[in-house]
Amino acid sequence: MEIQNIKLSTWNIHGINETTGDSKITNSQVVKNYIEPFDIIGLLETWTNKESNLSLENYNYFHSFKKTNRRGGVIVYFKNYLPAGLEQIKSQSEDIIWVKLKKSFFIISNDIYVAFVYCLPISSNLYKPDSKYDTIEILREEVLENNSKGDIIINGDLNCRTADCTDFIENDKISPHFQLYDNYMADNAKYRNSKDTKIDTQGTKLLEICKMNSLRILNGRTGGDSFGEFTSYHYNGRSVVDYSIASENIIKHIPNFCVNKLTALSDHCQLWFILNVNFIHSNVSELKHSEEFQCEVKKYYWSNLSKENLITNSRSAIFEKRFKNLQMKDFNMTEDIKELENIVHEICNKSLKPKVITNKKNKPRRKAWVETNCIQMKRRSLKMTLLVR
Repeated sequence: MEIQNIKLSTWNIHGINETTGDSKITNSQVVKNYIEPFDIIGLLETWTNKESNLSLENYNYFHSFKKTNRRGGVIVYFKNYLPAGLEQIKSQSEDIIWVKLKKSFFIISNDIYVAFVYCLPISSNLYKPDSKYDTIEILREEVLENNSKGDIIINGDLNCRTADCTDFIENDKISPHFQLYDNYMADNAKYRNSKDTKIDTQGTKLLEICKMNSLRILNGRTGGDSFGEFTSYHYNGRSVVDYSIASENIIKHIPNFCVNKLTALSDHCQLWFILNVNFIHSNVSELKHSEEFQCEVKKYYWSNLSKENLITNSRSAIFEKRFKNLQMKDFNMTEDIKELENIVHEICNKSLKPKVITNKKNKPRRKAWVETNCIQMKRRSLKMTLLVR
């Protein structure tokens, strides 16, 4: 079955357990209504540890927890036909889980690095402003690193208030008299809305991360949340502190983003969105996209002799015998497909010259004289020009 989109969700669940001690994920109605509709879901502020029972039928998971206390913590559940398309990327924070969506599996242009994040509020007595422990600062560094490898999505309770302030450089444009480097892409994003009118220091940091990495906040500018609904409800008021954020060039592949209504399960709303992809999902029990089933994709150079070489080698005695043995043996889908894959690879290796594949993302080429300071000065000058106007 061809899958053309997946649903991703993030939710500060305010503890995996109910006040009664019962686990929320063992409640069939909770699972049915808030977990099962999604292919990948990140649960935040789970208050779990190494001994916590996190098993969920039809799902695998990645887990990160606080070693010193049970506050915070992140679990990322994903359906059991997705493991071969996902890879956990190590983070320096216990409150961040990075998951790489492999471009070869989802048939997309670039790998997508998805972060599920929980940031402590700066008012918490557990908050440490030292950048070594500050989750938002760690996120800044890791976004910069992963942005050079692929596209970025950030999901989570960031405890940042950004009002409707811009997450892009206004009036950014390419000037023939002041060009920074080849293939420079000027910011070109639409404004967003938000019911939260306040901005704080952490929010300013988040907006800086967005501007420096061409990331755009989905809240308040994507179909399904045109007004920027509140995401957090406390005794002292409502706010927007939960976000989904994506690289500008994949916004077109996210047609919908929603903030669900508040429930009794948490003081935060669940967020979710649709990401357009294209992959094959088989319902056959033996084919759950496990790592052992994934075929290795190779590329080769094609020449005038390639066709003749392929025909000659495939008809050789050794491969004729292997094809015949494959037809005669007892049927086992996984083993048979793996053997057929091996045969095809061996024939190609004998017949064609392999290409060397690199996974490096093409980066814009700077002029030899351009330094990072030049870029920052250009951005500041644009802002100052706007103020003068």
